Parts: sequence; structure tokens; C-alpha cells
Amino acid sequence: MSQILIQSVLLDDERVDILIQENIFQKIAKEKTLSVSDPNSVIIDGSHFAIVPAFYNTHTHAAMTFCRGLSDDVPLKIWLEKYIWPREASLTPEDVYIASRYAILEMIRSGTVFFADMYWFRTETALAARELGIRASIGVTFADLLKKDFEENCQFVEENLADYSGRVQLAIAPHAIYTNSAETLKRCAEISERFHLPYHIHVAETEHEERGSVTPTQGLSPVEFLDSLGVLSERTVAAHLVHVSEKDLQILAKRKATCAHNPCSNMKLSSGTFQMKRFLEHGIRVALGTDGAASNNNLDMREEM
Repeated sequence: MSQILIQSVLLDDERVDILIQENIFQKIAKEKTLSVSDPNSVIIDGSHFAIVPAFYNTHTHAAMTFCRGLSDDVPLKIWLEKYIWPREASLTPEDVYIASRYAILEMIRSGTVFFADMYWFRTETALAARELGIRASIGVTFADLLKKDFEENCQFVEENLADYSGRVQLAIAPHAIYTNSAETLKRCAEISERFHLPYHIHVAETEHEERGSVTPTQGLSPVEFLDSLGVLSERTVAAHLVHVSEKDLQILAKRKATCAHNPCSNMKLSSGTFQMKRFLEHGIRVALGTDGAASNNNLDMREEM
């Protein structure tokens, strides 16, 4: 499909024609002024529609559609250890592929054109994204606690980076400070810097994590701990950041990290209330994510807004 012409669609209270060629918006002009040269082009009557910016889901676990609605009304630690991780242990690549397809279709239907994923069997999620035409950042997930092999992950990145240079790309995704050693977190940052890849990680999601009760952090907050390791940078996408101090916010601003805010997930798991105003006052970039369907119940970015 080389050209798509959308005619008379509403854009910012004005009717326009939009020409898309090779997946790029080539021209936007007044309605009934654009035409196509390719006889195989697709022409869409947009007179009953409006065109708006698409949604970018900056933190999710697509394949978790398989456990949507599982274990409601329990906090994150119990939710993970008693319900989610035991079921994930029996997942097959085909399970992840099928569940990811359902997730991507759900995202597309509600206007999402990109998602940043963190899960297992990343090649299956990537395959589903390629087949369904969405853009994605596919996390290579590191989790020492769950015995995910570090060296195998590193080898995968080095050998497959060239195949993930277009619409579907890779990210380095250490799950969290409570599932990885300090050494793994630092080595992940080195890979992220070496290959210029995002560093996608859960940070300060719960009070347990903030108090250091889930992992020894030498009395530091999760943000301070990560900064002491030298892993925070403009490539960092920190999911949640619910429990943060003034010092944490100053660090995040200085390192130019991005926060992926997940309001529905935070409410469902009773993780706490995100401090949006304080983030904006510090000039920290805040994006939205749905988290997985299991901790949200859907992947609709309109609800997150």
C-alpha cells in the first residue's frame, strides 16, 4: 500500500485532506485539494471523522492479557508472588504470542500506535507487533530473582540489534531493584549506553520498595540507590515513581529521566497517589502507560488520561 488519502477529515476545527505515503504523513492541505497518483491507492472518506494525535503507551506488559482480572484486591507484593509469577512460570512462547496479539488489537482499537513492553519471550511479542503494524519498544527483561539468564540476554541484544532498527526496536529492561542485583543493574546501564537503547525499569512503585524492605539499599530510596549506581540518565524510563521525596525529584530532573505514570494500575493495586504537580514543577517529563491488563483490566489510554 503506497499511498493513503484521507479526505475532508476534521483537524483542529478545520476540514482537511491528508496524504500518507510509505507510512509517512506527506501533506496536509485544505479539503478537496489533494489527489493520488497511484491507482492502487486507498482513499478514505473522512467527512464523518476527526483526526487526533495517537496514543503512546510508555509502560505495559502486553502478554498479561492472559491474566486479566486475576487476583483483584491484593497489594503488589502478594499479587506478584502468589498469583502472577507462579502462572508466568508455565507460560510458553505460543502463549505470549497469542496474548500479545490480543493486547495489540485492544491497543489499536483504542487509538494506541506505540507501546513500550517489558515481558518474557520478547521475540513473540515483537512478532505480534510486526504482524499487526504497530510500533513498539520491546524490552529485553532482566530479573536475577526469577533466574533470567543475564549472559543470554546480552547475547540476544548483540546478535539481534540490527533486526530491531525499524518500527519495532529493543530496550534494556531490568525489572526492578528488588529483582536484580546492583551488579546487574549497572551492567544493564552499560549495555543501554553502548547501544543507545532505553533503560526501562519499575521504580518506587510501593511503600515496601520505598522503605527498602524488599531489597537492601544502604538506607537510600530507590531513586537514590539507582543514582548511586550511576544508572540514571536521559535514556531511563522509570515506571510508577509513586513514592518519591524532594531529593528524588531533584535527582530525576538532573538526570533527565522520564517517568511513565500508570494511574489505573496504581489505583487497582493501591500503590499510592502519584504527585503530578511536583513532577511538573521540577520539569520532569511525564508520560502515560497502562501497565499490564492484569493490574489495570484494560489497555485503553483514554482511561489513563
